[in-house]
Amino acid sequence: MTIEALVEFVTSDVAPDTWDETGGPGTIHVLPREFLLVNQTATVHEELAMRLAHLREAAKTGENEAAGLPGGGRPDVGPQQTLHRAVYHIGELSAVDVVEINGGGF
Repeated sequence: MTIEALVEFVTSDVAPDTWDETGGPGTIHVLPREFLLVNQTATVHEELAMRLAHLREAAKTGENEAAGLPGGGRPDVGPQQTLHRAVYHIGELSAVDVVEINGGGF
């Protein structure tokens, strides 16, 4: 899976109504060296971490990248919710790591 395909997967399947392209507050940016900078609520970061873990496991076992992933959550995101920033190092999907979290834990 390319990093562009991963971004498309994330924004269309992980809380799709919460991303800036659909009018939500969350943003996702591709950084050099296969990093993703994600500004989202803690709830969406939790969902994203779960999805990346599923992708990582599928990559390890050689399964189809989207196989076995549970359906996308649609957490409520309102103006009262704080956005958190996390930098995800994608590299090989078998080594997805959260590099930095700013704004509190999950």
